[in-house]
Amino acid sequence: MPRNLPYSTRQHALYDKEAEVREIADLFSQAALKTQPWHTETVTRFVERSVMDFQTLLKWLEELESAENWDGEAISDVSYGLAKLHQNLVTNLREVEDNHKYQKYHADCINFIGQHLNKPNQYLMKVANGQIQKMEIEYEKAVEELAKNVSIGQRLDQKLDLVWQEYREVRRQLKQMKDRLWEVESHEERLMELDDWREEHGHWTSKTIQELCVKIDNQNGKIMKYTRLDLDLRWNVVDRDLKKLQLLRVQTLLTWISEQPVGSRPHWLCEELKDHLVDACREYSSMEDRACEGTGWVGVERNSDYDLVLEMAYSKIRAALARVKYGRIENKRHRSELEIYRDWVEQNKDSLRDSTKGQLDRLLERAEDKVGEVEMRLTEYVGLPSTGGERARDAARALETTRIGKRNVMKEAIQTIVHSWKGDGRSLPFVSYSSEKSVS
Repeated sequence: MPRNLPYSTRQHALYDKEAEVREIADLFSQAALKTQPWHTETVTRFVERSVMDFQTLLKWLEELESAENWDGEAISDVSYGLAKLHQNLVTNLREVEDNHKYQKYHADCINFIGQHLNKPNQYLMKVANGQIQKMEIEYEKAVEELAKNVSIGQRLDQKLDLVWQEYREVRRQLKQMKDRLWEVESHEERLMELDDWREEHGHWTSKTIQELCVKIDNQNGKIMKYTRLDLDLRWNVVDRDLKKLQLLRVQTLLTWISEQPVGSRPHWLCEELKDHLVDACREYSSMEDRACEGTGWVGVERNSDYDLVLEMAYSKIRAALARVKYGRIENKRHRSELEIYRDWVEQNKDSLRDSTKGQLDRLLERAEDKVGEVEMRLTEYVGLPSTGGERARDAARALETTRIGKRNVMKEAIQTIVHSWKGDGRSLPFVSYSSEKSVS
């Protein structure tokens, strides 16, 4: 409130603020409101102490205005203090509620992505969950700061930007991370190795596979110990160990696919992909055997003429496996998302603006078409890697282009939903990716 408003204007503004503070005090005194998860004892202390300080200033103002000689400057100062207390109370309460809801939303979202990825130790997922924990800590610190028993002067300094500064920084970092998490399948696809399935929770295994995995880990550990100097002076040794690691991964993938019961296969491993990988891995192993058939003065000598062919064969196996696996994992998640978004729009259609609902209907329709098109492209592609040639390359490019378009539409859809929660849409429930339908 400006300090030098005319008396009548100042009184009307003060009456409005007093009424709102009284309403907040009444709400927080009701036991029913405590069903709201953000309405904690700490938040209640903040409200009670803010209301008490507001009432104290009101009493001071009454005393000043009832005095025989008015102190205009003091009245203006107290009136300004009342306005600031009201503002801090209202804005911080809104921040408490919104931040609690957004924390639940972000945590729910990250858990949803993690469930579909099914790799508990994936780096981005671990960092994101760590950020959620930091957000919770900073949230509690901010609420505790608000609830402190402080002087009126200190209460006046509980401005939004100061109280929530650290929390907002952690939230900003999490939002940047979530942009990457929405495309985590693409990230994993680029980095994937043939034994990537080992990171999946609940993957099928056997004694033979476990023994092969130990060999992979030992060989990988040996390679990781090489220094930059070794790469310069002992490249032949390093290269030999790298080829051995590749062969171990091919053999382990072949064993895992061949011995695994049909009922234990992950959803992304269809019969066509399985057959292609079995043939490709066997061909790779045969070429490796032929490369090592030569003999020399010191025993078996490797025929380097096979090296380039083996490298290309390994890259093709990896590319086909990665593209189909993560294309299907991503598409399955997107199908689940679409169901969640459609349910949310249906449940809240009467509260959404017509323009927003129309936009969401169009976006979700486009996204559904894209999901179907990606499934079709995956089916086309999975039958072609073994044939190679231009058709396989064209199918891979078409699949990637369609997936990029689908991701963009999905991103636009959730951005539109999140934007609908601003302003007049603050009362809308948040999207929930868990079994619950909304975040209140």
